Amino acid sequence: MPVYDYRCNRCAKPFEIRCGIKDSRKGVRCPTCNGRDVTQTLGSFTALGLSSKRKSRGSGSSCSSCSKSSCSGCSH
Repeated sequence: MPVYDYRCNRCAKPFEIRCGIKDSRKGVRCPTCNGRDVTQTLGSFTALGLSSKRKSRGSGSSCSSCSKSSCSGCSH
């Protein structure tokens, strides 16, 4: 289920809302002050399983932050 990041314009607290892609996010309220004046912010995301599988198998291609030729020799 996607997580949407928001910031309350009233109390300046960041918070997250978990809901389905098709669910309406209208009427989102700040859990701290119950304010309705909120702004959706750009959050991070994680693709579970993809990077860990590549690291464990040693895919043969290096990542951008590493100079090794394979992820099996990477310390990340």
